[in-house]
Amino acid sequence: MVPRCPGDSSIAFLSEGYLFGRRRFDRWNSDVFACRLGGRRTIVLRGQDAARWFYEEPRLSRVGAMPTSVVHSLQDEGSVQALSGAEHRARKSLFLRTFGHEGRLSLAERFSQHWDQAAEAWNQGSIMLLDEVSAVLTRATLDWLGIAVTPDQEAERTRELQAMIDGAGSFGPRNWRGRTLRRRTEAWAAAVIEQRRALGAASNGAPIDVIAGWEDAPGQPLPVDVAAVELLNALRPVVAIARFVVFAALALARWPEWRARVLTEPSARAAFAAEVRRSAPFFPVVAGRPTEVLNWNGVRFTPRERVLLDLFATNRHPGEWPDADRFDPARFIGGDSARRIVAQGGGDSARRIVAQGAGDMVDGHRCPGEPSTETILELAVTKLASGDWLFVEGMPSVDLRRIPADPGVRPVRVHWKG
Repeated sequence: MVPRCPGDSSIAFLSEGYLFGRRRFDRWNSDVFACRLGGRRTIVLRGQDAARWFYEEPRLSRVGAMPTSVVHSLQDEGSVQALSGAEHRARKSLFLRTFGHEGRLSLAERFSQHWDQAAEAWNQGSIMLLDEVSAVLTRATLDWLGIAVTPDQEAERTRELQAMIDGAGSFGPRNWRGRTLRRRTEAWAAAVIEQRRALGAASNGAPIDVIAGWEDAPGQPLPVDVAAVELLNALRPVVAIARFVVFAALALARWPEWRARVLTEPSARAAFAAEVRRSAPFFPVVAGRPTEVLNWNGVRFTPRERVLLDLFATNRHPGEWPDADRFDPARFIGGDSARRIVAQGGGDSARRIVAQGAGDMVDGHRCPGEPSTETILELAVTKLASGDWLFVEGMPSVDLRRIPADPGVRPVRVHWKG
C-alpha cells in the first residue's frame, strides 16, 4: 500500500517548500507516497532506484507533467527537455557536442578570466554575491558562445535570466515577471539566430554557430523560435550555477577549516564542490507523466497521474547518504563515510548526486552540462577559498520554504587578494 496524504496538498507544498516531501517520507518511513497537487493525483518518489527509473523510463513523458507557469519559465514547448525517445537523443546530441570536453574547458577558462576581472571591482566595497556571480557567468557564457553584446545588453540578459530562474518555483508576481522577461530574452535570442544564419559561411564555428545551424535530421534546420529556446537552454543553466557558488560561500564561512584543504588538495576541492551540489537546495523536484500504465517496485502508475521525483530528499536520503544532513566533503574522498557509500552500491559517489538528473547522460535525461557545472563550481570554490571576505550582516540563513531557495539575501563585503 502506498501511503496517501488526505485532501489536497497544494497549500502544504507551497508553504513547506523543500521539506514537503521529506517530512512525509520520514513520517511513513517510505520512499513513495501519494497526494493531490492542484487536484491531480501525484505519486512522489525518492532514492537512487527511483531516480534511475524516472530518468531512464522512456514511457514517462515530461509533456504535461509540470504546470505551464514552470514550463514557460524554464523550458518551453519544443525544447530538448520536453522531447523523448529518438527526438530527444537527436536534439540532445547538440548539447553533448557543445558541452563536450573542449567546450567545458573553454567555458571554464572564460569563467575564470571574467571572475578575476570582476574581483578587481569587488575590492571597492560590498556586493550582492548572487547578482555579481550571475553577471560573471552571463558574461563568460556569452563570450564562450561567441555572442558579442554591449554592457547594457549584458546587464539586460543577466537580469532576465535571473528572473527566469527565480520565478520558476513560484506562482503569482515573481513567476509573471520571469515569464515576461523571458519573452524579451527569446526575442533577442531569435534575432541572434537569424543573424548567425545570415552570416552562413562567414561564421566562425563558435557554439552559437553550432546551435544556429543545428539539424535534427539532414535538411531539417530547427525553426528559429526553437533554436532560440535551445540557445537559452545553453545559457540559462550556466547562469543558474551562481546559486551553487553562493551556497559554496556559505559553506566555506560555516566550515572555514576546509579553506586550506581546498587550496592545497585537488581531491578536497572536487569533494567540497560535490558536497555543495549534494546538500544545497537547488530545484526541489522534477515531474513526469506516464504515457501508459507503468510499474516501479510494485507501485502502479497510470496516465491520469503525475510522478514527482524529489531531488532534495534523494540527495539527503538517510539510507543512502551516511549522516545525510551533515555537510561532509570527506564522504567523497575517503574515510568511513565514503566506504559506506561504496558498500551500499554507490560506486562513483559523485554520480549519485541528482541535482541535474540521473542515469545515462547520452541516452537519458541527465544534464549534459553537469561536467561544466562541476568544473566551474570547483574553480569558484578555489577562488572563494583564496579570498578575504565576510558576510556584512552576519551568517545568512536559507529559507527552505522558498522555491528556489534564495542564498543571496545579504550583502557580502569582499576584499580580494588577487
